[in-house]
Amino acid sequence: MGMSTTSLLRGGRSNAVVFTSGGSIVTLTEKATPDRVDLLVQKNLYSAAISVAFSDPQFYRAEDITALYRRHAEHLYRKGDFAAAMDQYILTIGSLESSHVIFRYLDAPKISLAVKYLEALRSAGLASGVHDE
Repeated sequence: MGMSTTSLLRGGRSNAVVFTSGGSIVTLTEKATPDRVDLLVQKNLYSAAISVAFSDPQFYRAEDITALYRRHAEHLYRKGDFAAAMDQYILTIGSLESSHVIFRYLDAPKISLAVKYLEALRSAGLASGVHDE
């Protein structure tokens, strides 16, 4: 005897009822988008969390997704992956205070990444006179 599965859709959420070969019945219920995103963030799977958030604009607005980019950047920075963190910080341009990012990258080994951020600020039209000095 094998397993058979019946899928149901209730209230916008998917359920699967599984009849096992041992005669048990198991019901699997899909989690809501915010629950899935929270779980992925807890496991530091930020890229997947961002993809899931993008797929459901009912729950996640642009500023919510930008906050996920920032959390991802902070996580990468703490791990010492400064270049990947900068790529995420660039995605927050316009919503995160630029000085927060610039000051993190002012020491000599990371100065080229600060330049990369300043160039992205300029490209986005958000650089001020302070950034150009």
